[in-house]
Amino acid sequence: MMRPTTMHSLRRTSPFGQNFVGTCVLCGREGLTFKDMSGYCDNQRGLTQDDALIEAINRPLTGKDG
Repeated sequence: MMRPTTMHSLRRTSPFGQNFVGTCVLCGREGLTFKDMSGYCDNQRGLTQDDALIEAINRPLTGKDG
């Protein structure tokens, strides 16, 4: 069994064409950049990186997703 990740998994919240800013889908922290992805994440949801990726792939697109 894989262990839960301690790295952020970001969902983009900034408009395309602007610098990337996102919210971590594991801990809810907002205003994160790619630079912040390697920072420690509390990961209250207990997901692995694979789980977070599968969730992102299966998530319905919204108008903001481009």
